[in-house]
Amino acid sequence: MWNACGIRNEEIFFFKKIAWKIFQKEVLQNVSCFHAKSNRELKNISSIFPDLDIEIIPNPLSSVKKGQSINDIFFLDKYTKDKNILLYIGRLDEQKGIIDLIDAWDRLVLRNLGWCLVLAGHDENKGFLNDMLNRINKHNNINCLNLNNALSPVKNINLIITGPIYGEQKDIIYRNSDLFINPSSFENFGMTIAEALSYNLPVIISKNTPWKLIEKQSCGWYLEEKNSNLYKILNKALKHTKLELKTMGLNSSAITKKFDTVKVSNDVLSLYHKYIVSC
Repeated sequence: MWNACGIRNEEIFFFKKIAWKIFQKEVLQNVSCFHAKSNRELKNISSIFPDLDIEIIPNPLSSVKKGQSINDIFFLDKYTKDKNILLYIGRLDEQKGIIDLIDAWDRLVLRNLGWCLVLAGHDENKGFLNDMLNRINKHNNINCLNLNNALSPVKNINLIITGPIYGEQKDIIYRNSDLFINPSSFENFGMTIAEALSYNLPVIISKNTPWKLIEKQSCGWYLEEKNSNLYKILNKALKHTKLELKTMGLNSSAITKKFDTVKVSNDVLSLYHKYIVSC
């Protein structure tokens, strides 16, 4: 596997290992406190530095734009009109479980013709997109539109690959979606999961994320290790009506409150004063 700079990931790991042994570990042993974004990250840090202080402060969420109308600037309107949207936003990478999602989607799509899967993200490895397309082409039930290459629209589109999206387009696609999915094999925090919850979307996510309140708050479903229940969960979720999904999504507000920008900023400032200013 190669990264975007043309360097093998194995080589990057080798250089990181050398840097760790030469100076990184010694430097980190002298810090006053570690800032972790989740319990998972806290456990990983404490396994290496068990005697050092660690404080958990999540990433902040920018305020959701209010009162924006859904209009012609929504670039998927002509492809998804009268359809529900199952949305994935994130890196296009093997570890994100996208191949598992594509395989499950092929099995489900003929029974869920009112849905369209949208994959939005950047092909960081400069090649995984081709792997995705090759996988899609092996399936008989998926009609894919790849906006990266401006392909001619196919009939009865049920999967759209948009490429990376930002700003207003990202805001609008969240607002127009009905269900969010992230089948990643690992997420240290999962910013797009937090964003989806802030837009009141129910979510389907891997248990290898720090989001432990999803099922308790009735705003989503968990995927087991290696996405073994992905088909089952997705099949269950797609049977929900638009209103049922919207009601589930509203339950996410109890989770997203702690990611308020002001609250997170104050927490970071308090941490700074506790460990730095007092020194």
